[in-house]
Amino acid sequence: VTLGIEGTEGSILCPCGWNSVVGIKPTIGLTSRAGVVPISPRVDTVGPICRTVKDAVYVLDAIVGFDAGDFEATRIASKYIPQGGYAQLLKPHGLQGKRL
Repeated sequence: VTLGIEGTEGSILCPCGWNSVVGIKPTIGLTSRAGVVPISPRVDTVGPICRTVKDAVYVLDAIVGFDAGDFEATRIASKYIPQGGYAQLLKPHGLQGKRL
């Protein structure tokens, strides 16, 4: 498990594509950028990089939400986090029969 910053430089999606792992690029403000030096505060967002979708969703659940250290970004987006988190939305056979 690691975290990347996505937006301007592809630090979540590119490593995932190169290494066959899962990355989630959250909506701006869903995760805090406190302590991060973003290239562009308007588009950069912090997200998980993990071996499985399940792991990535559990990490996402741990890092989403309001943070006073990134008040402007997280105050609005935190209202849209599902009650009970994202892990409850995982379906074991959600892609069965789908073509990727």
